[in-house]
Amino acid sequence: MSKTDAAEADILKLFTGQATSIFTTTPITPYIGLHTTAASESSSGTEATGNAYARQSATFGAPTGTAPTSVANSGAVVFPAATPAGYTLLGAGLFTAVSAGTLLRWQAFSSLALGIGDQANFAIGAITFTED
Repeated sequence: MSKTDAAEADILKLFTGQATSIFTTTPITPYIGLHTTAASESSSGTEATGNAYARQSATFGAPTGTAPTSVANSGAVVFPAATPAGYTLLGAGLFTAVSAGTLLRWQAFSSLALGIGDQANFAIGAITFTED
């Protein structure tokens, strides 16, 4: 997943002892959100809505490796079944809150169509973040 401009700016502030808007409470509870229009560094994209959709909290293991160092989800992230209609997903993001909050990282992916009753599901280790 790539970082947003907001995350990059606040990371620089954090590393240089400046007040940040994202890292005001440590630790945050990370939430995974799904997008029907992919996000980018400067755009939050269009998050899925309706159809019983809600962001899901995620847990991550300790960072591993060096150059690069990465973390992966330590529990499955399962979204509610799409009802009463489906939608097509084009990306996912890491948010600081269950609603509103700040999009920190994003990842576009190939089109994933969810029909009625389908669930988006990320298995353990499927969501990784890497820093080099």
